[in-house]
Amino acid sequence: MKKSRNGTHSTGAVYLTIANNPRGKRNRPEETMLVVVIAGPSEPTQEQLNRILEPMVNDLRKLYMGEVFHTF
Repeated sequence: MKKSRNGTHSTGAVYLTIANNPRGKRNRPEETMLVVVIAGPSEPTQEQLNRILEPMVNDLRKLYMGEVFHTF
């Protein structure tokens, strides 16, 4: 949360890293992906955050099960 002239504002982000990578590579900026930016002015509730992340979690589950995603 950051205090501004008009009150308090919060912006959040969700980053994804590959946990299988070696420790020295795992948290490098080039190995970290920004997947969600959550605009303020306030933090989402847990239920709202779950709804925001649900499509990404579903896709990650499909990838884990071996589904192939074609990208442009």
